[in-house]
Amino acid sequence: MLVEVADTSLAYDRDRKLPLYARFGIPEVWLIDIAGRTVMIHRDPQAEPGRYAARFPLEPPGLIQPVMLPDIELDLSALL
Repeated sequence: MLVEVADTSLAYDRDRKLPLYARFGIPEVWLIDIAGRTVMIHRDPQAEPGRYAARFPLEPPGLIQPVMLPDIELDLSALL
């Protein structure tokens, strides 16, 4: 699992880094947009064409279970 925190680098993180993470099989990436107060969850990496098959915004109340740690629930409500 990888967490990207983007303040001024959102476009670069989303358009350049995410495809690389998918290509190399990172199972889950959270892209936190500080300015937009959003968290995008990316799961199920596809090596070709370097994208994630599942992508969704974290919705209120901001609770999420990481794929690799299904017994843990994290509260990210302060980021929304």
